[in-house]
Amino acid sequence: MLEPLAHGSGESRSKIVQMRRGRKLIGLWAFALAAWVALPRVLPAPPGQGSRDDAFFEVYRRAEPITTWSLKKLHREIPELKGLQPASGQSQLPAILAGISQSLQSFWKHFADTTSLEIIDESRRPDESSGGMGSNIDLAAGAVPTGNNSGPTRRQEQFRYLMLLDPEDGEKLREYRTDLHGHEAGGEAPASNFAKTAGFASLPQFFDTRHQTLSDYRYLGSQVVDHSGTEVVAFAEHVDPAGVKGRFMFGATSVPILLEGVVWVDSGDYHMVRMRTDLLAPQPDAGLKRVTTVVLFQEVKFRDLASGVWLPQQVNVTLDLDNFTFTNRHSYSDYQVFSVSTDEKTKAPKTAPP
Repeated sequence: MLEPLAHGSGESRSKIVQMRRGRKLIGLWAFALAAWVALPRVLPAPPGQGSRDDAFFEVYRRAEPITTWSLKKLHREIPELKGLQPASGQSQLPAILAGISQSLQSFWKHFADTTSLEIIDESRRPDESSGGMGSNIDLAAGAVPTGNNSGPTRRQEQFRYLMLLDPEDGEKLREYRTDLHGHEAGGEAPASNFAKTAGFASLPQFFDTRHQTLSDYRYLGSQVVDHSGTEVVAFAEHVDPAGVKGRFMFGATSVPILLEGVVWVDSGDYHMVRMRTDLLAPQPDAGLKRVTTVVLFQEVKFRDLASGVWLPQQVNVTLDLDNFTFTNRHSYSDYQVFSVSTDEKTKAPKTAPP
């Protein structure tokens, strides 16, 4: 899902997270580097957005959801389906959805707050379909100045990536970045010319019991992934304003986000092996043509925890916005259980909200 960050305020550049663990209060500063992130959280529409949203929802309603595609189109549009053995019917779907839901319940039961090393390779290039030229989009500030695009077109960054249970909901994650020392990640304005993406460990929530009523599902068949058998299920969110979990924002543009995609789950215990999401339909009036996310999961075992949990190992994100294509590749390693003692403090930036 996509949750944009507000621009132009101290709160958009730094955010304090208050979480209580027993009698310990954890104060964690996480730097908001993004124009948008991929968190499944409800974000209200800006004032006066209703009439514009009607046009966006109409585009979604005219879309042909992935759950209705022919096998030929599925193979053409989703290259990750190579090797799929098509299903003969949908009789197995209810049991698979129930198995996925049970697997997610096990995830929440065994999950502990974690931190990992995140390496992000980011790139930007002109969209070939647009003729290779376009506006210089400043994603961070939301401005769209004219002229040729300038600045770096590729970079690599490293962070500590934190996944913490929401203190108000034990079946929801909050995901944050810090620098490699656990402090505010950077002290400068967000870099333009790049788009930050995050929130990938939360994407499986599409399949938990609370959210299954908000999407349509289709069993596609079985497929061998990394020498293991998987069951493959497609999903498409309902076109319902009440079900929107995030919005994409840049400048004065705000687009409600609805997604469709495919998930590969282990045939034995139904943990997620791979997940791909796409926009339910491009939104050309907003210049938002594509948001594709492919997540590969791995089992992570912690020394002090009895059971392993499946967490992101590698994520590839492709965003086509206006006349440019942004590509982010995330890799995660060095997973550790996250804890903070009461005498460990981080320095609040000058731009901190009250």
